[in-house]
Amino acid sequence: ASEERAGGSARRAPERAMGADETRPLAAAPAGPAAALEDVGAEAEAVASEDSYAAQLETVRRLRASGASAEAVRAAAARLKELKRGAYEKLPRGTVGRRKKRRAALDAGVTVLDVDVSIKKRDAPAIATYPPIDVPPTDEDGFVRAFDVPNTTSLLDAGENGGEDLAFFRRYGFVVYQNVLSAAECAATRDEIFAELEKVYETFDRNDHKTYGSLPVETYGLAPDPAVFTPQCVANRQHENVATCLARVLRIDDPYTDLLVSHDRWCVYRPTKNVPGVGDRPDWKTRPNLHLDLNPWTYGRTERETETDELNGMDTPTEDKDKKDTKNKAFLSVAETLSFETLRDFSRETNCVEAKTGPHCQGVLMLATNRVEDGGLQVVPGFHTVFDRWVKDGLGDDPKRFADAHDDWRFSRLVVRAGGAGSFKFGDDDFEIQSRAFRVAAKEGAYVLWDQRLVHGTAPNDSSRTRMAQFVKGFRKSKVSAGRLARRSERVRLEIHKAGAETEGAVSELGRKLFGLE
Repeated sequence: ASEERAGGSARRAPERAMGADETRPLAAAPAGPAAALEDVGAEAEAVASEDSYAAQLETVRRLRASGASAEAVRAAAARLKELKRGAYEKLPRGTVGRRKKRRAALDAGVTVLDVDVSIKKRDAPAIATYPPIDVPPTDEDGFVRAFDVPNTTSLLDAGENGGEDLAFFRRYGFVVYQNVLSAAECAATRDEIFAELEKVYETFDRNDHKTYGSLPVETYGLAPDPAVFTPQCVANRQHENVATCLARVLRIDDPYTDLLVSHDRWCVYRPTKNVPGVGDRPDWKTRPNLHLDLNPWTYGRTERETETDELNGMDTPTEDKDKKDTKNKAFLSVAETLSFETLRDFSRETNCVEAKTGPHCQGVLMLATNRVEDGGLQVVPGFHTVFDRWVKDGLGDDPKRFADAHDDWRFSRLVVRAGGAGSFKFGDDDFEIQSRAFRVAAKEGAYVLWDQRLVHGTAPNDSSRTRMAQFVKGFRKSKVSAGRLARRSERVRLEIHKAGAETEGAVSELGRKLFGLE
């Protein structure tokens, strides 16, 4: 579960729903829209005045939403079809298939949709809910204010930080704890990561920057596998300081009884400026992005249902809750349906979060000092405080308006995953959100935790140094059903065994608790 999950590949044509929204009425459209307009009065005549696909599509939706007559809707849909046909007639002959047509439209510069106007109109309510710019405090070197690891007896009290760490977290949506890992532990993790890269990419040599070109840029420097079970990464995941920080933020009194940690991976950002023996390599930069690792509609819906769920006894012990879920499949969260037959389910687990199983926080361990120019985590401070309003007043009730099958990075979109899980990607053209992004710089051994409702992402490396980090998030064990916990734990046991004796020997008593093994 990482801030890297940006998704997408090569940019495709904008595809604002030239599909389901118009196909049903078009099937019943009259032969000539003009003839139909004569019969439906002034409302339908207004429909014919639109000259762009995007505007006409909005008109069709408006008519449907207002309960307009079937004749008016059919006439508007006919006009919509006419506009689309007119645009496609400009494409090269022989271009068939919806996706190919859209791609050809983009390549040929043919305007099928007034995308900019349509997107601005769609996004305006959401943008109006964004939080004011609130820049967190940093030192003269640009490092964000960091706090000491809280002592284990003060998880629910002010503690030695005087409660300032939690006040910081509540205000900005993230917090940095310093010296969570020692220098030796960070060095051992870096060695382990480099060894894995040298095994997977045979031409790669950590000591020769000329070989760094063999590493892929499209995957955000992430490990090849969605979950890593090498000895030091496992040791970091079960580290007492990591557990203490997670418990502090998640408001868990005892990490031994009610804390589970994720099984995630690491990332490596190559240097891109003044690279020894290479020079400048801007092509090694990862793509900047801002996103949320959740589906705002399913998360928001369950949040509004939380009080009802509690009154109905859903906040019950794990065993009882699992029995209830089994009898009420319709109420199962997506996370509870994960089989853990593949490692990918450990990353899917992150995108399945719901308010009723929260709180949820994500985290990243800094395996090397990460300065502002080194690239990495960026957040939109305070977004978690407006998340509910953003969903309700900004996005609206129809996720289909954002769930477009496109990879155009300019526009915000919902990437829907199995069962309703997903992630929300903020567009490059959303200047208001991009201008609020804040780079979180932190020193070696630091642990950055952020509320999962906080907009976050990454900025590219713009320095001569390598960025290295490991992702570890946490959540409450009491909010996980017995069935899911059993399936998850069995997969963890299998992966630890496959990793070998060194990894098996590295699992501590605390680790067995945090991994759900006992």
